[in-house]
Order: sequence, then structure tokens, then C-alpha cells
Amino acid sequence: MSDRPNKFFDEMAEDFFAECDELLSIIKRDLLRIDSMDNEVIPAEIIEELLRSCHTLKGLTGMVGADETMRLTHSIESFLKSVNTGESSISGESIDILFRSIGIVEAQLDGLRNKKEMPESQTVLMEIEALVRKSSTRETDRPKINSADKGNVLESDESIWKFLFTPTRELFDKGININDIRDRINALGKVVSSTPKTDEDGKITFEFLVVTRQPESAFSDWTNDGISYGPSDFGALASEINEHVLNVNSNRNLNLKNVVRVDLTRLDDIMRSVGDLVISRSRLNDYLQNYGIQNKEVEYLVDINSRLEQKIREVREGIMKLRLVSTDEAFERLRFVIRDIIRDGNKLVDLKIEGREVLIDKFIMDRIFDSLLHLVRNAVSHGIESPDERVAAGKPGEASLILKASSSGNTVRFEIADDGRGIDKDQIVQKARRLGLSRPDEEVSDEEILNILCSPGFSTKEKTDMVSGRGVGMDVVKKSVTDLGGHLEMQTEKGRGTNFILTLPLTLSIVEALIIKSAGRTYAVPMPSVEEVIRIEPASIIKFEQNEIINYRGFVLPVLRLNSVFNIIDKDEADHIIVVSHGSGKVGILINRITGHREIVVRSLKDPLIKVPGIYGVTDLGNGRIVLILDVHSLITSAMSTRKEESELKV
Repeated sequence: MSDRPNKFFDEMAEDFFAECDELLSIIKRDLLRIDSMDNEVIPAEIIEELLRSCHTLKGLTGMVGADETMRLTHSIESFLKSVNTGESSISGESIDILFRSIGIVEAQLDGLRNKKEMPESQTVLMEIEALVRKSSTRETDRPKINSADKGNVLESDESIWKFLFTPTRELFDKGININDIRDRINALGKVVSSTPKTDEDGKITFEFLVVTRQPESAFSDWTNDGISYGPSDFGALASEINEHVLNVNSNRNLNLKNVVRVDLTRLDDIMRSVGDLVISRSRLNDYLQNYGIQNKEVEYLVDINSRLEQKIREVREGIMKLRLVSTDEAFERLRFVIRDIIRDGNKLVDLKIEGREVLIDKFIMDRIFDSLLHLVRNAVSHGIESPDERVAAGKPGEASLILKASSSGNTVRFEIADDGRGIDKDQIVQKARRLGLSRPDEEVSDEEILNILCSPGFSTKEKTDMVSGRGVGMDVVKKSVTDLGGHLEMQTEKGRGTNFILTLPLTLSIVEALIIKSAGRTYAVPMPSVEEVIRIEPASIIKFEQNEIINYRGFVLPVLRLNSVFNIIDKDEADHIIVVSHGSGKVGILINRITGHREIVVRSLKDPLIKVPGIYGVTDLGNGRIVLILDVHSLITSAMSTRKEESELKV
């Protein structure tokens, strides 16, 4: 970071990092596309998009004074420019250096964002400069670039103009800002470059190069608004296009006037306000239902309440759509990391991604990404064998790794599946017993194997490496999933592979829930957790050893009494069962009755001193009383563990 003070940085930091993240995503995606090509012709538009993104990134980092990052992105841009002109070639060596360089750029920006030490880039700078000096006549193991069909740059009735705009406080007070200027210039024609620049005094000037059919009279009066302009010739346009690599025939939409970046915390504030509206409407609804007098005034209020409910729902769904992001961006980030892990481990892996279009709340996606990354690292480091091992086991030398996302109702499901060696359950049990996590005479179920793997400090790898073996990670994965109200499952078979499944709520703010009664207390159960609600005769419950079961559609359904789980005396007969999926089977939770179904506002419990297994958070139903929200999966796990311990003590 330069020592030169940059008074603009604090004001524009949020937009700066958002823009950088977007550009890095594009760069990494294009590098992965090139890396996956095997003796294919690289489309010229990929190199051009890389150049365009690197050039913009260079300008942004230079504008905020991140000089070391600017020099690195400039070197990357120089190499890509030499590739685009045919002076250099894309080779296996160069693509590795580009991946490493972009990784350093990302780390430097992270250091700038979090005010921590940034990695040095001198070594990789020298490697890039060496690439630029190499001749393109050298044989390469990489495909050539197809630069055909770029088309003519100018039509006969088009002219080229360069515009410069320097924002000032006086112009801002008059309502003239960069967004206004950009809209004006976009309306003229094709904007082939849009570059922010800074002078020695730190003042920002925005430079636009435009191809237009409009006469000068269309913008001659703009000089009063801080805009200067002048004609340019074809040579200057060609130079700018080579410099900025902006393809005027590109399908990419450069007009971002309809795009607004919004801080997620602002959406959280709006969602909280909508939550208060939901609670207030619930109070009104309860009042109207309990109002005994039937007259026209009451009917009118009921009608208004119904419309209010509909409009609040529309507002909530609209805000939720703003919060939703596709899983594609996260999967691309994972691909970028996986590439280096695979190469470092000398393994052959065919990575398949499914469900890129699935949408999830950005809050959840950001907090679950590290867990997905750790599971992927584990799959490569622990699960997938070397090519020689796979061939010896009768498998193809290339392993299969699948990242999959799918959605159903209000839940999103992630799967990380490999066809590697699977998990050796006997090895897990033996090591767990040595660590005191499992008794010598104890039978261990598949679910308990997962619990052992998620124990703090537990690792099956004896030797640490750059990827794993430090005994940290799986416990964090499980905690991250459960903290978000989700559920972690594992399916594994020795010699065949492993599949980790993460089931998460689509959003955490406002959810549909069943309102239930048990032992005189009211609880809320999120609908994504509920498979079915059935009514039974209390006499149909069968006691078997220390458990209770019922006949459920020809199968045995284990039953837990909610009042017993919370150690509350209940004098009433419980005759309703909430059926939920748990692991590979189903479990029934026995309650007194269902009192309703409504939207609830989720308030999570963050204080570790008051967090209880089985309770996810609290809500207000509108009467001012706090109602506990059940986390059915952790509730069942905790209850079964307690029941098992009690059974062992009796023996």
C-alpha cells in the first residue's frame, strides 16, 4: 500500500472491494476455462475478457494507492496483451503462473480489506516478466487463440470521441455525479472504454472513449457540467481497444445503470422491519379471531387484514429475492482452490458441478462456504487415492468428485461426493477408543462415526500437509451447519467413496412454522423440518426396552416425547406426532396438539450461556410472549444420546 494518503478510499471502500471481487470471479472463471481446454482453440473473447478485467482491476487498485497489487495486475495484463497479439503463448507453465499470480492478488486485496499484512509479489512478478520475454514460436502444449471474426471496428457513419469528467463537490451539490455522466455517455453510442485515473494530487478523472453516430451538437453544452471532450481518430481507437481490450461487438452488457449494489446489512434492517410488521399483523389476526361480535365493521377489518397479509408477504418475498444469490459463484471459487489441491497431491480428478442455478440467501452462502471448502479438501486429501492406487483397486485412474446443489421448498441441499477409498470405520473406532471417544465394547453406528469425525481435534491423517491432518475442521463444519439451523449427514462405503450432505434453510429471517403445544408450553417448529403430522391413539405406542415405537405405514417409527426431552411433567395425553427425517430414517416427536400455522420471525440465540441443544432461537407470536423455536435434528440427537447413556448406566 502506498504511503500517499488517499482521501477517497474510505468513502468508496465498499464499492471498491465489491468491484474487485466481481472482477476476480471473472478472471478465475476464464482461467479455469482455459485450463480445461486440451489442444482446443482458445476463443479470442476469453483472452479479451481477461485483459479487460485485469486492466480495470489495475486501474482500481492504482486509484486507491495499492501500488504493489497494481504492479502485479499490470504485469499480468502485459503478458495477456502479448498473448493477444501473438507475441507469447499460453502454456502449461504460464497458466500455473497466472493462477498463482491471481491467488496473490486476491490475498493482497484481502489484506487491504482486513488491514493485515499482505503477501509479497516480487517472485511471481519476475516469473511473469520472464514469460513476456519468451518467444511465441516455442512449441506449446496449449491451444492457440482464435482471433478470427472480430469484425470491423467502425461503420462509415460513426465517429470517435473522448470524454473526461472530474467530479467536484460543487457539481455533486448540483446533482451531477459519475452515474449521471455515465448515463449520458451510454446514451450516445458504444462505450469502448471507461477508465478511472488519478493525478499526483489524488484527484479522480474518469475517461470515456465512445463510438457514436451523434453530431457534436448533441453534447456541446456538457462543458458546463465539468465534462471536456475532443475528437479521436481510428488509430487512437485501435490503441485504446488494444489497451483496454473492449470488444465493441461483445455480448456483454456494459451498461450498468440498472444495477445497484446494496450492503447486506441494509437488507437485514429492512427485513427486521418486515418482521415487526409480521408480528403486528399476527396480533391483529388473533384479535379478530377472538372478537365475538360479528358485524360489518369486523368483516371490513377482516378484509383489510387479509389484504395486509398478502402485501406483507409480497414485500417479504421481494426482499428475499434481493438477498438470494446463485451457488454458481461459490462453486467457481471452489474450482479455483481445488485445482491447486489436486496438482499438489498428484491426483487425477474429474470435477463435476451440478445445480449452479440454485439460489440461497447470501448470508447463509457466505457462512457455509468455508465448510464446503473443507469437505472438498478432505475429499481430495483423505478420500481420493493416487492414480496407481486406484488402478490397483480396479478403478479408473481418474477419480470423480461431484459438487451438487439442489433445492426443495424452503431448504437447500449441498452434496460433496467422491468415488475414493471411503471411510474405514474400524480405523475410526480404534483411534476413537484410543482417544477415549468410544468405549471398547460399544457398537458404533454410522451416525456416531460422523459424530466422532466431528469431535474437536480428531483426524484420521497421521501426517500433516498443506491441506489437512491438523485435527481441525470437521467440528467447525458441523457447528457451522447446526448454527444455521441445518443438518449434516454422511454416507460412506469402504472402497467405494463418501458423500457428505448438508441440508440448510433457504433463509433464516422469516420462515413458515407449525405452532405446537406440549406440557402446557408453546413451541414453534420450522416447516422445512417437518415431513408429516399424524394423529394417533396413545394406546398404539409400544414400549420396547428403553424406547417407544409405533407402527408407521408398515414400518417401525421411533418416538420421542417432547415433554420428556425437556424433563417437564405432562398430565395431558399426547396424541399428535410430528414426523421428521433424521439420518437415513425418520423419527416421531410426540406432542399434545397443533395450534396453528404461521410465519414467524427468527431471533437466533447467540449467547453460549443460554444456548440449549434442541432450541434454535425464539420468536414472538404477537401477544408479547416469547416462544422457543425447536431445532428438531439437534433435539433428536441430544435425546438419543441421553437415552443411550441412561441405558448403559442401568446395565
